[in-house]
Amino acid sequence: MNILSIGAGNMAKALIAPLAQLKDVSLTFYSPSGASAQKLAEEFSCHACSSLGEGLSSSDYCFLACKPQHLEALSKEVEGIIQDNTVVISLLAGKTLEGLQKSLKHEKVVRVMPNTPSFVGKGVSLLLSSKALSEKQNADVLAILGHTSKVVSLENEDLFDRVTTVTGSGPAYLFEFARIFKKYLQKHGLDSDQSRELVTELFLGSSLLMESEEKEDFETLRENVTSKKGMTFEALETFKREKIEETFHRALDAAYDRAQELKNV
Repeated sequence: MNILSIGAGNMAKALIAPLAQLKDVSLTFYSPSGASAQKLAEEFSCHACSSLGEGLSSSDYCFLACKPQHLEALSKEVEGIIQDNTVVISLLAGKTLEGLQKSLKHEKVVRVMPNTPSFVGKGVSLLLSSKALSEKQNADVLAILGHTSKVVSLENEDLFDRVTTVTGSGPAYLFEFARIFKKYLQKHGLDSDQSRELVTELFLGSSLLMESEEKEDFETLRENVTSKKGMTFEALETFKREKIEETFHRALDAAYDRAQELKNV
């Protein structure tokens, strides 16, 4: 199986590079400057190509891992050189299947939205496939993504964009909470390393608890930490007064609105 990645940034590294370890996969990276592609190729003992024509000539699957605003220029470069049976797997936020097919003049297109926990094999990848893919190609895409993440297939573009606001962008929100907690601990006397260690273990332990107690809803897990009129209760009451839930919903809606704007970029 020959896989090309157009783009060699962090997301390409997280989602695609682990495939280089598979015996039946030949992995190639391409980047406009060539430098980042060569760097990943050396790191993972695979290939870098100097031109899109070279990379696309033998690709069974091609990841689009560039920035969404580069799609228009890229589509002009690849016009006429994508092989008919190549499946294009797009990581571009906000770019619909129909828009991708129109821009690339190619029917076999898949939308994927991964997240950065794929770096450690614990990510979530949303999947939306065009009907042009064969049964084997759909199975291959699931297998490819399954090496680095949990794969969730969705039914339509709107749901894909809504879920992306949580699973795709969600790690950033959690890291922001971690940053705030760390800063608070440092403000009150802990050094940077100790603060980071405590916050990291807090998030790791809480995640593992959510996983192990999968039959319990999140509200129950929250209440298990909360004593009436205790410390945690007072903090949660402050969240209520500050309407943190409504703030989160507004933030997620803003992310969704931006996804709609990106369709026209």
